[in-house]
Amino acid sequence: MVTAVPAGDVSLIAMFPDGTTQGFDHFALVSGTVSGVNTQSLPGGTYTVSAHYAGDGTNAPSDSSPVSVTVGQEASQTFIVVPSFDSQGNLLNGNATSVTYGSRYIIRMYVTDKNGVASTTGPPSPTCFTENLMTCPTGTISLTANGSPVDAGAFKLNNAGYTRDIAPTLTGGPYSFVAQYAGDNSYSASSGTYSFTVKPDPVSFGLQVPNSLIAGVPFQASIAAYAQYPGAAATTGTMTFYDGTTQLGNAVSINGYPGSYQPAFFVFANLTIATAGSHTISAQYSGDANYAPFTATTTVNVLNPTTASVTFRPSTVNYGSPVTITGVIDTPVAASNAALKPTGTISLYAGYDGQITSGVSVTMTVGQSGNWEIQVSATFTPSTSESFGISYNGDTNYAAVSAQSNFLTVIIPDFSLNIPAAPFNITAGQLGTLQISVVPATNNSSPVKLSCVGTLPGGYSCSLQPSTVNLANGATSTAVLTLSPPSGAALAHNAFASKSSAFLFPYGPNPLWPLSLL
Repeated sequence: MVTAVPAGDVSLIAMFPDGTTQGFDHFALVSGTVSGVNTQSLPGGTYTVSAHYAGDGTNAPSDSSPVSVTVGQEASQTFIVVPSFDSQGNLLNGNATSVTYGSRYIIRMYVTDKNGVASTTGPPSPTCFTENLMTCPTGTISLTANGSPVDAGAFKLNNAGYTRDIAPTLTGGPYSFVAQYAGDNSYSASSGTYSFTVKPDPVSFGLQVPNSLIAGVPFQASIAAYAQYPGAAATTGTMTFYDGTTQLGNAVSINGYPGSYQPAFFVFANLTIATAGSHTISAQYSGDANYAPFTATTTVNVLNPTTASVTFRPSTVNYGSPVTITGVIDTPVAASNAALKPTGTISLYAGYDGQITSGVSVTMTVGQSGNWEIQVSATFTPSTSESFGISYNGDTNYAAVSAQSNFLTVIIPDFSLNIPAAPFNITAGQLGTLQISVVPATNNSSPVKLSCVGTLPGGYSCSLQPSTVNLANGATSTAVLTLSPPSGAALAHNAFASKSSAFLFPYGPNPLWPLSLL
């Protein structure tokens, strides 16, 4: 009888007190036996272990008698690792000691055996899953920061012997982490510490102010602030404005927007600078636990204020009579300061007639207060009742200003037209004339402009001579209306004038054109 030497391998089978089984190391048979080999795969605790032979096709499977074993706990080590990432999820630091509030990072906790060594660039080495995945610690780790639970507080180890907080909600500030591993049947309890800082998120903004500032006149400063990594917490703190080292008004409280909203906050403040000249304005954000302080500055040229007035005399004139217009631009700067003598352009204008350009006189002088003053005068004949204005465009030292006068009344005398009642007959192709009388209603003097308005028939033209009559002392003036035919005209027309001062020249059954005298 020939006996075949068994081949193949033998595995260890553990049966736990609850009746469950688990296979562990496999050992290759050498000449049908396994001798002098060690296993480190058995978990801690008391249970039975048997050897199982799967057979080799010639020799049948078999099992050994179970043997009771007790495996004690081995020492463990707990490590805290904080990898940080950019906004795209790319690794920045495998084990960061600080991050910026709102940036991306996770907190990992590893449990290893006594061989684990901490790393400044990533996980400890070796980790359990690189030694023997079957022997990795199980159970939970509790994580605290400055004595308070971090997020969920307790984190369950995965089958690779580590766990993580993938969305930490730590606010800005320094932290002392403590990770406490409770242990299991195979590993004793252990703890690890880690010093960590969440730095304030950088904030940036510009300071916006009007282009032209006037000393003593309030203006609005505006700010739109942006966070580099907008986090869950809203921005708080204060914004304080300074003119050099002098605070302007009261600090403004910041109540920003939470989450990823940008801008992180807005500020609007009404400020006043008392003196003219070059000033450096700054806006200083105090920051808070999560957002860093920031200061923005801008340099502005503050102008001296100016005032304007414009008057005229007399207050009422007859049509065609002139008025004298006087304007004044006052400043708060002593005339002894020659360097601040005003420059720039001054304009006078009438509300209806437009800009006054003729006969305008501008004088730089010393006002009654001893300050620089600009005086303007002009003589002007208004065409109708209207008001007058003055404007100064300012310069690098003085603010622009304008003013409006009271209303001037221009008396325009009334008149009537005296037109003959008899029909005005014109032979076709011939020239016709008609004398018109302009009768004044008062003794006031004024010109009256006459013109033809309308569409003439058959190429006829219309003229009035003179086109302007000057009424004076209640005397009637006359003008001659002339209707001129085209060359070679051969049309016969009956023309007549009505008391309404409109001339109608019929062509067929309907009138073709009206003629108005103005």
